[in-house]
Amino acid sequence: MIHLRQLTIKESLALANEGALERSELAEYAGEYSSLFVFTVGKFQSASTEVTFPELKEKYGFAPPQSFLILSTQGKNALDTLCGFAEGENNA
Repeated sequence: MIHLRQLTIKESLALANEGALERSELAEYAGEYSSLFVFTVGKFQSASTEVTFPELKEKYGFAPPQSFLILSTQGKNALDTLCGFAEGENNA
């Protein structure tokens, strides 16, 4: 995640074309809320090495479902190495 902002519904809907939801889907999702948290992610990067669920579970105690995972710097570096992620701007 690169940015996290709290925006009004009007501001959020104005950005809908930049996101994964259609404007109508976002409006339906927002319902009666007055604001939404909007986050921006960097460029998608696939792992160059496939890592299986059993391997993640055994090495790191991974237990889904998780939509967000906060890692220590050491944990992030270990997963980057395991999965073969390249260093760079979007790998913060």
